[in-house]
Amino acid sequence: DIKIRYRNLGLMVFLRKDMARDSITVNFEQFNSLYNSVELQWSSTEALRLVIWMVSQAVPDFYQEEVAIEMAPREVIDRALHKLWGIKLGKSTSNEANSSRWILAALSDFNGQLQARDVIRFLEKSTETVGKSVYDDRYLMPSEIKNAVSGCSYDKISEIRQEIKVLGPIFDRLENAPKEKKTLPFYTETFDFTQAEEKVMKQEGYLRIENDKYYLPEIIRHALKFKYERGARPKVLSLLLKKE
Repeated sequence: DIKIRYRNLGLMVFLRKDMARDSITVNFEQFNSLYNSVELQWSSTEALRLVIWMVSQAVPDFYQEEVAIEMAPREVIDRALHKLWGIKLGKSTSNEANSSRWILAALSDFNGQLQARDVIRFLEKSTETVGKSVYDDRYLMPSEIKNAVSGCSYDKISEIRQEIKVLGPIFDRLENAPKEKKTLPFYTETFDFTQAEEKVMKQEGYLRIENDKYYLPEIIRHALKFKYERGARPKVLSLLLKKE
């Protein structure tokens, strides 16, 4: 009956890439190539635009640039965000990391994927409590930012377990491992991942192997309670920033 009444009927389906990959077990690459040209991409600049829009809902005069938020270039967005979390995670003249880049990296996986809900959750957790005002040029202090990332990690890994079931048993093994094993980087013999386990972890952006060393992104490291060996933290963040 629908065919008769509406001869030109179309349907548009929005499908998450990870769900498509998990569902299409044969020739996924062919499917991906077919629809790659219409894949929706959410850039780091758009993520930061969302931050400004959210903050502006609470503080109407926060964004005072002439160009509209949705059209603002990256340099304008970055400048506006200096009022929120500073230029750096410390004094603006310090050797600390750039705030915007560090936050994006800490909330992303190794594929550079960052969901809108991660950004919103970060803003919620970073403003739950007001700490000591160390710097007078910003609203959010570095300690609040770092604590918020840790809090986001626990919620994120819970969502991953629900949405990507195949990762659940792998996360269980990492989470329940002896404390002495939970150090980054670790090595192939530490957890004896199968080829299939390594593949799915890398595919979903939750494992990176560099020079036979295994790394986990910040967004799951906190919840799994992994620590860094000396010098490993900058390495992990540099791996994350490559995808920004």
